[in-house]
Formats: sequence, structure tokens, C-alpha cells
Amino acid sequence: MAVITSMTRQPNKIKILHLEDYASDAALVKNSLTRNGLVFDYCVVTKREGYIEGLRSFEPDLVISDHNLPDLNSLEAFNLLQQENLNIPFILLTGYLDDATALKYLQHGVNDYLLKDNLGRLVPAIENLLARYSLEREKKNYEQRLIASERKFRKLTESGSDVVCILAKNREISYLSPSAKNILDVDPKFAIGKCIVDLLNTPQKKVFQHAVKGCLGVEGAIINNVEISFKTAIKGLQYFYISLINMTKDPDINGIMINFREITAQKKIEQQIIASERKYRAFLITV
Repeated sequence: MAVITSMTRQPNKIKILHLEDYASDAALVKNSLTRNGLVFDYCVVTKREGYIEGLRSFEPDLVISDHNLPDLNSLEAFNLLQQENLNIPFILLTGYLDDATALKYLQHGVNDYLLKDNLGRLVPAIENLLARYSLEREKKNYEQRLIASERKFRKLTESGSDVVCILAKNREISYLSPSAKNILDVDPKFAIGKCIVDLLNTPQKKVFQHAVKGCLGVEGAIINNVEISFKTAIKGLQYFYISLINMTKDPDINGIMINFREITAQKKIEQQIIASERKYRAFLITV
């Protein structure tokens, strides 16, 4: 049977499902939570059937479980929580538990365990776990939005035009696709006969020159996905993957074909993910 206290959900109020077969112990826990300033709805269940019903109908934010109950133990209760696909914290609260069993349960995925004679730790444990789970959900949702954004970006770039450039053996531009005007801020008509490194404002000139030299040095050479950044007056700093193919034996090309694929949006997404992970790790260190 479930005993539910206060079902009116209020902002910042958490819902606690407590699996406990001793009414006196449940009352002590509830009084401790209230005394320590926690705002909560409280549902007490004593058996497996009531626990499963509570998981489904009460929709808790957190589970507190005694270790030994009439028809299940805390590990079975944790497994039932997993089967319901509820991503919420699970705290084992018991009168006694040896260290080996406690370690086993923590390794199994139980978030924390406390002894009933140390209820002063319960509210801090609850607050820390809820904060951690909230941050993890935020991180997961953020990454899902970034993944969706990246997929959209890939579709856009795949359907758009890359920049194609042909360098003659003397490393002067013999062809530059019209897309260079919008993407690289370089007029293709002005570029013919010019040295590409002189036209592009890049802090990685040596990287670019090394890739060109390496490609020119081997007939039929293919060099893929060299990351280069360029700075233009209109778009600022942009990132590209460049791929080079030595086609000096092809009479129609007679040079190196270079493909510029812009990855600026992808780089920003990667930087955002790194920043998010640093924030997450910094939080875990302080918990």
C-alpha cells in the first residue's frame, strides 16, 4: 500500500518515493527531510507491487530504499527502477550494511548509501544527486541539439558548392571556382596567375605549403582532410578541410587539384561540446 503526502506539485518541489516497511522509520526520514528544509512530495511503499505502482503513477524524482523488505531487497528494487527506464537517483538507506555489500551495490549502479542513524547526510546527498542528474540531462539534451545541428549543417554543405582550385606546377592558380567569391572572399578572375598563399590570409601558411609540396612531390598523390583556417574581411575566421590530388599527368588539369570544404560550423560545435564537457567535469570535482 502506498502512503502519499501532498500531491500538489509546486515549483522546485521534488517527488520522493520511499521503499520502507517500518512506518516509524519512514516518519523519521520524512521529519528529517522537512527539518532540513527540503520541499517535497512523499510517497511511502512497503512491497514490490506498491513500489512498481509508485514508479509508474507517482513519477518520482528520486527513490530511497531500505535494504531488506518483505518481498524484495534494495538491489531488486534498483533493477526494477532500471527496467522502468527511469533515469533518476537511487539512494540505499538502511540500518546496517557491510562494506563489501555496499561496494557491490555502488558498482551495480546504486548512487549512494546511508545509514539510518546518520540522517543528517540525507538532504545534502539528495541535493547533490539531483543537481548532478539535472546537469547530466542538460548536457545530454544539449549534445542532442548539437548533433541535430551538425546533421543539418552536413546536409547544407553536401548540397552546396565547395571551392575548387587548380595549382600549376609553379604553384600559381590556373583555375578557381566561382564559389570562392562567397566562401573565401577571393575574386576568381583576379586570382588567376597568383600565388594562392599570397591571396589567402592564413596563420597556417607552413601547413598549407607543406601539403602542396608533399602532393607535388609524388605523382598521383592524394592528401585528404588537412585542416586549415583562413580569415576574411567579411566572414572573419573560417575553418576548412582541404584535399589535394596530384593530376600533373592529366593534360586537362596539369597541376594539383585542391578542394576546400568549409567546416566552420562543425568546429564551433566541437568547441561548444568541449566547453560543455569542461563545465561538467568541473561540477563533478566540486560535488
